[in-house]
Amino acid sequence: MESGGVCYFDLFKNNNIAILGSGNHNIESFRKLQPGDLVAAKSGHYLLAIAEVISDEAEYWFWKDYITNDEIKKYQVPPKADIDIVYVKKWFELEEHIYYPTPSGTGFVTDNNNDYLTQCNEAYYKELKKMEKEEIINILKQKKQIILQGAPGTGKTYSTAEIAVNLIDGKISDDRKEVMKRYNELIKSNQIFFTTFHQSMDYEEFVEGYKPVSDDGNIYYEIKDGIFKEACNKSKEIQEVGKVGFEEAWNNFTDELYNGKAKEINKNTGYLELETLEDKEKFSLFIDNNIVKCRPEKSKTGNLYNLNNGVKQLYYSLKKNITSKSYVKSLLEYLKDKYNLADIDEINKNPVVLIIDEINRGNIAKIFGELITLLEADKRKNADNEIEVKLPYSKEIFSVPSNLYIIGTMNTTDRSIGYIDYALRRRFAFITIKADKEKIESFYNEKNSDCKDKALKLFSDVEKIIENNLNEEFEFDDIMIGHSYFMAENEEELKRKLEYEIKPLLFEYYKDGILKNDSSVKKAIKELAI
Repeated sequence: MESGGVCYFDLFKNNNIAILGSGNHNIESFRKLQPGDLVAAKSGHYLLAIAEVISDEAEYWFWKDYITNDEIKKYQVPPKADIDIVYVKKWFELEEHIYYPTPSGTGFVTDNNNDYLTQCNEAYYKELKKMEKEEIINILKQKKQIILQGAPGTGKTYSTAEIAVNLIDGKISDDRKEVMKRYNELIKSNQIFFTTFHQSMDYEEFVEGYKPVSDDGNIYYEIKDGIFKEACNKSKEIQEVGKVGFEEAWNNFTDELYNGKAKEINKNTGYLELETLEDKEKFSLFIDNNIVKCRPEKSKTGNLYNLNNGVKQLYYSLKKNITSKSYVKSLLEYLKDKYNLADIDEINKNPVVLIIDEINRGNIAKIFGELITLLEADKRKNADNEIEVKLPYSKEIFSVPSNLYIIGTMNTTDRSIGYIDYALRRRFAFITIKADKEKIESFYNEKNSDCKDKALKLFSDVEKIIENNLNEEFEFDDIMIGHSYFMAENEEELKRKLEYEIKPLLFEYYKDGILKNDSSVKKAIKELAI
């Protein structure tokens, strides 16, 4: 990857490729690379990055036909030299470079001597999982709510904690203990809320309703907030010390402007006098029928501009083309300076997450009621199509904040309940959490357990039974028993998991019609052994 001190990795990374000179002694092996093979970028004795090949075969080029003259000078390559190119999914740059002391720049690892293959595979798997987590978080940011669906044992509940922590803290951690420690801290600080849906869950428990209260033996009823409303209220709080939200700052400003008490108001005219930020044009503000009006000093027509809508739209970036934008920008800065208006970026840095475990076990229409519509991103507070409703008990005007995120979980093998409500389905993004063999390997590598091979073989045996006997209406990834069932401290524990957890679950699949009604299937389940 280096020649004359020049590193080609930027070229590799920017174009998702790997290049080898056609005259290199390893070119035949390079040309035989297949989709799914791994390639590494090397500098000196270290592997810097790893990528997965997607080319069916290498492409043949001359340098001069593939890169520009400026790039030829930058990379110091002979223009007429021929090269072979393979395409890759994406280059993952390794946080910790892998020491690989070979004398040449190019080579192929054909065995597992010195554990190089294991290191490369584990490093790539780690980066791949990190990318998948980042993608899930990006989906959550865009959609505002997701449901993690999958079979038992795939780690859905832990994944909700991991996603919530990573969303709030803005970093991806692989350390399970660190994630759970931070998760519990965020639960205590009411930035993460957790609940489990069940068949008796209702609107009064989830949103708000009358609850009995005992006072010196007397029972009376008062309106109590449910966990959803609590999470929404927490989302509306401004985390930055001394700062307030737009509504509070705007109400304080308009009240004082109406009463002639606004900061730096001209006592003689009763107008607030400001100037635009760019060209320092002076203008006056006053309030009329709850509308803040602007009179530019240089206006020849005497036209007045209404600023109410423009200020809100610019603050929340709801519109790019705003009438009288220069006056609006100046007023916004005034509100930040004199009325402690929080910067919108500071508000959005503080997400609140509501986790709903077993979301499909509840009666969605009964639990969410009229609030189901308010979940959509464009109908949230201050969004383009914001919707507010009057709550039936408290009579409060209510909307869902934009920085509230919902993560639900759903067991795809549970046949005792109906399919999830269509109204909820179109408001959530669905992400399947699959049984992951790599996680079993990682578990045993860390534990240094002697039953790794037996656990992996058992996983493959179960996989084969399900794959070969699954009824057509089901998807394999929705049914395959999760990796946690195959993780044990020792062989005895693994045997107990097989007899009392794995086999009973497979027999349930058989009875419920998930697996084909064939005596050979029942026999295969019974014969599973460590």
